[in-house]
Amino acid sequence: MNISVANEKRIEELLKEMTLEEKVAMCHANSKFYSAGCERLGTPELAMMDGPHGVRSETMRDEWTSLRREEDRCTYLPTGTALAATFNPKLGRRFGETLGSEARYRGKDIILGPGVNIIRTPLCGRNFEYMSEDPCLIEKMSPELVKGIESQDVSACVKHYALNNQELARMKTNALVSRRALHEIYLRGFHAAIMEGGASSVMGAYNKYEGQHLCHHEYLVKEVLKKRWAFQGVYLTDWAGCHDTEESIFNGLDLEMGTPKPYNEYYLADAFLERAKESEEVRAELDEKVRRILRLMFSVNKFSPDRKKGEFNTKEHQETAYDIAAEAMVLLKNEDGLLPLDKKKIKKLLVVGENAIAKHAEGGASSGVMAFYETTPLEGIQRAFGDECEVEFERGTLAVEYRPIPMHLFEIAEEKAGVRGYRKTVRNKDEEGNVTETVEFSKDIEITDPTAKTHIFEGQFRAPETGLYRFRIVSNVSVEMILDGETVAKRGVAAYQAQAGRIHKIEYSVELAEDQLVDLKLVAHNFPDSKLTFDFGWITPSESASVSSKGDLARKAQEADAVIFCAGLGHNFDTEGRDRLFMNLLSEQDLMIKTLADLNPNLVVTITAGSPVTMPWLDLPKSVVWSWYAGMEGGNVLGDLLAGNVCPSGKMPFTLPVRYEDSPVARYGEYLEDDCHYYEDIFVGYRGFEKDNIKPLYPFGHGLSYSKFEYSDLTITTEGEGAVVSFTLTNVGDVTAKETAQLYIGDPVCSVVRPPKELRGFEKVELAAGESKTVTIPVTAMDLSFFDEATETWKLEKGEFTVFVGSSSADIRLEGSFAL
Repeated sequence: MNISVANEKRIEELLKEMTLEEKVAMCHANSKFYSAGCERLGTPELAMMDGPHGVRSETMRDEWTSLRREEDRCTYLPTGTALAATFNPKLGRRFGETLGSEARYRGKDIILGPGVNIIRTPLCGRNFEYMSEDPCLIEKMSPELVKGIESQDVSACVKHYALNNQELARMKTNALVSRRALHEIYLRGFHAAIMEGGASSVMGAYNKYEGQHLCHHEYLVKEVLKKRWAFQGVYLTDWAGCHDTEESIFNGLDLEMGTPKPYNEYYLADAFLERAKESEEVRAELDEKVRRILRLMFSVNKFSPDRKKGEFNTKEHQETAYDIAAEAMVLLKNEDGLLPLDKKKIKKLLVVGENAIAKHAEGGASSGVMAFYETTPLEGIQRAFGDECEVEFERGTLAVEYRPIPMHLFEIAEEKAGVRGYRKTVRNKDEEGNVTETVEFSKDIEITDPTAKTHIFEGQFRAPETGLYRFRIVSNVSVEMILDGETVAKRGVAAYQAQAGRIHKIEYSVELAEDQLVDLKLVAHNFPDSKLTFDFGWITPSESASVSSKGDLARKAQEADAVIFCAGLGHNFDTEGRDRLFMNLLSEQDLMIKTLADLNPNLVVTITAGSPVTMPWLDLPKSVVWSWYAGMEGGNVLGDLLAGNVCPSGKMPFTLPVRYEDSPVARYGEYLEDDCHYYEDIFVGYRGFEKDNIKPLYPFGHGLSYSKFEYSDLTITTEGEGAVVSFTLTNVGDVTAKETAQLYIGDPVCSVVRPPKELRGFEKVELAAGESKTVTIPVTAMDLSFFDEATETWKLEKGEFTVFVGSSSADIRLEGSFAL
């Protein structure tokens, strides 16, 4: 943040000239995205706008209606998780410069981003906006992004401070997390963006921490942000995030935005003015708020005739979007070197899937933008492979009918009556909490008491053939499917979602052998005042085969030299305002992948998503590419990556679990509407997987290349209360490529429990074929410290530390140690 003695003097002069009414007017919105200045003294309005990966189109001043002006069509940058996947802070700087420049062109003073919250649960709808499950990655990327924005005379508004880790009941959920986890995991990205990046504004979160709303939180705002970190800029609410005048006055809130009331009725409006009139202490708080707002204005050169004007949709901005996407896409799997596709041999390609033609720029709620253009995967593939290759497209939707398991396959459930089918248990709870239970036998999944607390269906059936079976539950309540005693699919649903009748699907695929006896158990938990919806069915291997052998899709897939299936999500799932209900792909995508793999061995699956998905089909395609929401150039980048014009170098910024139940938040923590205990504590993401030796689908930091790299010559030198780690990285492949070497540190003997290892540095290195470079990564005292709850300070316990260097958190190539 740019602070000068001259500007501070001018701020004090302005404060002396302003009336109480003029000061209070500056502390709350006067429209959807503006707050008042002081026209009498030549202080203009403060203009702000979403969002984190592009400048949102203009809205009406007093309504959320978008004006949809053609001149608002902006550069659509890759989303936050994609940027983090580059592991390249230099691209973070270019991202920020582009975003800041376009915000200035649109006349904005504040751009509402970046989002730097930790990805705690795979289900959070807003994960795509954020960056990573790991604070080190965020604290290396976010300062450069912020510096880029602020370099364009625009304030970077870092959000959402703090613990904004779910959209479920986001306005009321109360995060209960230890102070140690708070500081070690959830605040480090904010600290770096503010202290190193120089952010001049911070946005509060909707949720609570320890019972108090974050937009006016005594500990996190007044004590930590403003006192300990000495933040000098503006702390503003998320829209409608303010709830109390008194707390707002004294706990550090500077600017209230979006409260659904007339502007004079905002908490920091008339009520604030009345308090200021009667109290010198309140007037001092008012002055401090206005002082910070004016400081931000001076910091972004709002009063300077030489303020930057900004640029919009330049070739350079589009190149930035391309370069970020090119280093973001992650090659998860590449058997038999299928990728890059050999253009000399590939003469016919079949591209399948809705995401091949989908455009995502305007989705995701407040982060949506009107893109100047958005290249789809199909368009990018057609361009990359040119006229010499025939590229065909099929939507790839399957008319699949899930049907009940036939009763003749079931074992006898009740011997005396000779009934085949399910043993059904219905549990009710009365107003006093007494539970009654009835048991009967049923030939189908029938809900006899839709208001009952729990329905349990149990039975044994024999598989009629060998192959892949697919099960699906369609419901509006919490459900669980258990096969042979193991929970294979589970989804909890909030009461308000059930009462609103919101339907979700849970799907699960499993290989079964002919005549195999399977124990099946289905559980549905209902809520008061909601009507239970519950439907269960399956698809057998032969039914899948009959689907795959029909129509043009089958013929085209068999005739193609390779098939590309564009799978994934969209912003009806990855979105602000609601969380996902499950991790699996929908619309029979899992079945389609099996169908295509049966038809053509050269299958590539690409995944458009900003948060984890399950992949029960992972052994079927030869290659899998995680392509993100990759911005306006995403389709071109994907085409170039498949054709070998781009060598993949992205790394996963979060762990991909095999299933949701493997994630630390599902195993230890809570994910609830009200009080939500973060019982997993510091063991978020890969820390939790490694602690309990649970193997993920793909680990944090994973990402393949079209080349190969060797690590050697590890040296560790201690320096004061830190160390310097050096090693040699060699490209032993045939193409120029980039590798992100990752440094993890462990502290095996400590007075507190620590993770087996934690990311403490990384370096992205470009190497020509056969080239070697020495990589040096410093380890600071802060990297070795933990947060001591007793003293509320960081503590370094001297002793032996372990060093791990590798290509991912699970692919460690070099190990060593040092002692302090």
